[in-house]
Amino acid sequence: MDSMTKVTLRNSDLRQVGACKELKAATASSVIEIDLSFNKIDSAVGLDPFTNCSTLILDNNSFSSLKTLPPLPSLMVMSLSNNSLRDCDNTLA
Repeated sequence: MDSMTKVTLRNSDLRQVGACKELKAATASSVIEIDLSFNKIDSAVGLDPFTNCSTLILDNNSFSSLKTLPPLPSLMVMSLSNNSLRDCDNTLA
């Protein structure tokens, strides 16, 4: 079994998750925590391979909706503090 991994890319001036070489290089099935805080990300496109991720931290980014958030069946904790989210009712339903 792969060792479980935490990927931390805080304050890395990221604009897109899918363009992040560190996430692309990670073995998606072994990543259990992703911290992308303090970036400029406005879309969760690119997180779909991380089905074992149980903690996702997206604080201080540019999210206005969660429409691009893929199903993450293992997700137990998600933090989105200091984003510009509007109308999350359909996402949380």
